[in-house]
Amino acid sequence: MSWDHRLPTLSASQALENSLTANKLSTGIALLDEKLGGGLAPGHISEFCGPPGSGKTAIALQLTLDSVNSGFRTVWIDTASPLPTSRLVTLFKNDESKLDLINVYHAPTVVSLISLQNGLKKAFSSSSARLVVIDNLSIPFALAFPISTSSFKDVKGKFNIDPHASSRLRITNDLMTSLLSIAAKNNLSVVLLNQMVTKVVAGSAGDNLSSFCTHRVMLYRRQVVDGYGISDGRFACISKTLDGTDHSPIPFVITDTGLGDLVIPPCPPPRKRKRGGATQSEDDDWSTDEDAEISKKYLDD
Repeated sequence: MSWDHRLPTLSASQALENSLTANKLSTGIALLDEKLGGGLAPGHISEFCGPPGSGKTAIALQLTLDSVNSGFRTVWIDTASPLPTSRLVTLFKNDESKLDLINVYHAPTVVSLISLQNGLKKAFSSSSARLVVIDNLSIPFALAFPISTSSFKDVKGKFNIDPHASSRLRITNDLMTSLLSIAAKNNLSVVLLNQMVTKVVAGSAGDNLSSFCTHRVMLYRRQVVDGYGISDGRFACISKTLDGTDHSPIPFVITDTGLGDLVIPPCPPPRKRKRGGATQSEDDDWSTDEDAEISKKYLDD
């Protein structure tokens, strides 16, 4: 017996995947979103790290824009620099009422950060938050556990293990476990912004932090040579994803309306040099009749 009016079935895994895809947050960079599987999925932690001026805060603001425009609340936790509200108002096209959907907290120390995230567990149970941003996670840890490589050298001049390594590792594990629980139970995305370090010290626990993150994106700036000359470009390089996406750099640009893909114009072909008003290629003979006579004289001799 067949039923013509029977609705098409959808497996639980397919329904969950469709739901997660619909709730993904966009970075504003189409190619980066594509390599991240369509954007940042809820229930996960993503890390964006890089030196100052590389675009970490700009990406977090773009994710906030996507969350607020969808009618969801965003929790922004700053540890040093305040939330750039003027920049957000510009992204909101001067609609300041959208700022009401952003809860801002200040946590300059590791203790205040831990206390805050413990309090947020209860707050999220009755809120429609979709995004949590911590800007910048590395600063309170650097203040609580300063690393001075010159203070723990042995008699042979070699570096010993950081004396704060065990404490930092334990607190990092507790904090990241709690954040991962918040992301999973409340179906939201947690975004960590981290300052890039230039020197890795034994026991710094940097790899341990990334083990809790589903995505890790490295940001940097460099000069770009294109068809218009030399300009300053920003790049995103994915170092960790679920599907092992390639690590090729993704150029992007920051504008007044948000982030976008940067299309680097190709350099024009080499210009043909001119001599005496005539265009000649590099393979042409550049010798003159006088040069030929001189060469012939020496060859004859």
